[in-house]
Amino acid sequence: MTTVVKPFDPILLKARISSSLERGRWRKQEATYLRQIEEEQAVSERLMLNIFPKSVVERLRQGEVTIADHLPDVTVLFADLVSFTPHTASMPAVEMVRLCNDICTAFDLLAEQRQVEKIRTFGNTYLAVGGLHSPPGDRAGAVAEFALGMQREMEYFRAATQRPLHLRIGIHTGPAIGGIIGRHKFSYDLWGETVSIARLLESRGEPDRIQVSSTTHALLHERYRFQERREVETHGAAPLITHDLLGNAG
Repeated sequence: MTTVVKPFDPILLKARISSSLERGRWRKQEATYLRQIEEEQAVSERLMLNIFPKSVVERLRQGEVTIADHLPDVTVLFADLVSFTPHTASMPAVEMVRLCNDICTAFDLLAEQRQVEKIRTFGNTYLAVGGLHSPPGDRAGAVAEFALGMQREMEYFRAATQRPLHLRIGIHTGPAIGGIIGRHKFSYDLWGETVSIARLLESRGEPDRIQVSSTTHALLHERYRFQERREVETHGAAPLITHDLLGNAG
């Protein structure tokens, strides 16, 4: 039996080989670009989650431009480092910033563990809220655990730095408004009477104390220990009855 070998065109064969190699190079280049895009998207995702609550990031991804929400029932916490500036005035700038960063990082980790949303820090103040997640769950209990954890962290930092670091905390539960403001340096923030009352309880509280409103106390009193304190005067409204959160009832 005779085998017939079809003659080939070396120029055509070379062109086909070159084309195949070129397609291979393009596929590799495409895979490289896709990997870079995925890495950049992951970085962008992390940055957005550092700025906004996760639920807000999801809505921005879906194309929402204006984020403004009525939050019917959230628990707001304000915490302030008492007399931090005078006690750290003699520290080199790098050390003071490092200390602030260490404290805020510890608080951020606690917030994540307790599913409490950090809103922002400004000066020596830390603002957080429970109840943004859907379903909101035990917002007051989550914030109470967060606040007690903050106190434990401050005990650690006092011992580690040998500095008089003390935290004053105020907590209130009620409705609020949440939304994104700004165009270039934008942020998610909270407004409303609930926020103002939590801020007032913090500012009228005492170092190393967690002062809560009667509204928050009513949600927690069966599970936590409290010490009734006093009436806190407000601007043109009835005084607030407050309690100090001491710890778990058990």
